Amino acid sequence: MCNNSKDATREKQLLEMTDKFLERGYKRSTLDKALEEARNSRVPDGEETNNKAIQKLVFPTTHHQSTTLISSTIRKNWRILAADDTLPKVFHEKPLICYKRNKNLKDLLVHTDPTSSYMEHITTQNRGCVRCLGCVTCGHMMPSKTFSHPHTNKQYLIKKTITCKTTHVIYKLMCPCGLAYVGKTETALCERIRGHRSSIRLAYRDGSSDKPVAKHFWEYKHPLSALKFVAIDHIPLSNRAGDRGKILLNRETYWIYELDTVSPKGLNEHISFHSFL
Repeated sequence: MCNNSKDATREKQLLEMTDKFLERGYKRSTLDKALEEARNSRVPDGEETNNKAIQKLVFPTTHHQSTTLISSTIRKNWRILAADDTLPKVFHEKPLICYKRNKNLKDLLVHTDPTSSYMEHITTQNRGCVRCLGCVTCGHMMPSKTFSHPHTNKQYLIKKTITCKTTHVIYKLMCPCGLAYVGKTETALCERIRGHRSSIRLAYRDGSSDKPVAKHFWEYKHPLSALKFVAIDHIPLSNRAGDRGKILLNRETYWIYELDTVSPKGLNEHISFHSFL
């Protein structure tokens, strides 16, 4: 109420508060005295309060056994800074040293959201290419924790948890004749697979396509239902600075080379190592 900028509103609130105190049994004389003090305590418009603490420097620190020594050292030697006329006036007065509570045993043992204690277990149990069971894309997915080399049948472990909603994914497409295609996507995996399905439909409709996967499916008359894929790698969001898209491109190049999917042994038209330069 004391900070209300409108006098009429402030006075109304004071009277309402007085009536409430009267109803609770307070003496009228006591309330009149408090009311007068409240009216006189208001600072006139345009007048600033004289609070020297506001003009002081504030030095916050965590409370510790050594902080007492720090505080006494600062106060003892502050005159050196105060004597320097080149510094602002705020340095002429000793700082206000305040303390915040240090971590206690409860803070060290209990956490509000202990993600580190259960996330590792969850991700370890669910690593691999996982279906969401709620979209058409997952009907083409081959859920697995491993995938094989298309020529040597060497097995590789999928080290991340990847679903059709995961972004920044490396995937492998397979056709019935055994050829494979390695691709990448920065958007959700289901959107990229939806693009392949759409290209195959258009290839059947138009009789041709400039997309390598769609062109192969049309030329060899593979049905759309024969399209299968598995997510093999994922670039998670990192706390460190870096170009996530470039890292994804590097991993795509690595897997194209590792799985040997460049034409004629696969469906990738070419491989480029420019991303490593």
